[in-house]
Amino acid sequence: MFDSRDYEFADLELNLAGKDVVDIKALKWRSKIDREPKHAKGREPHSIQSGNKTYEGEVTVTLAGYYKILNAAPKRDILELRGTTATATFGNPSEGVAPNLNTITGIYFTEHGPETKQGDKVMDVTLPFIALKVV
Repeated sequence: MFDSRDYEFADLELNLAGKDVVDIKALKWRSKIDREPKHAKGREPHSIQSGNKTYEGEVTVTLAGYYKILNAAPKRDILELRGTTATATFGNPSEGVAPNLNTITGIYFTEHGPETKQGDKVMDVTLPFIALKVV
């Protein structure tokens, strides 16, 4: 019988601009590439043409975490954090789960600000970003 423990959110460690983010609620990133069919003679495409790559994502933190990042940012503006690097590590070697390191470089946040509505018990803040590279 084979039994293993997979990666889980509890194993996530996020370091953003040299600081550990402990108030993280969610982390999402993706790599995209522009692709389109290349047509020539006939009605069917002959190949697929690839273009530019883009990297984007978002970090969701508690309101307290948001203010920690905000207060550490130049001019107290998260949009002024330029070219920040985030390192996300999943895994727990003490539990036998090998660490998996993901590095997102050249992060620029595109918007920020808290949002709340009637009935909310907690306030989370989502910070969308674009990046130069994901490794």
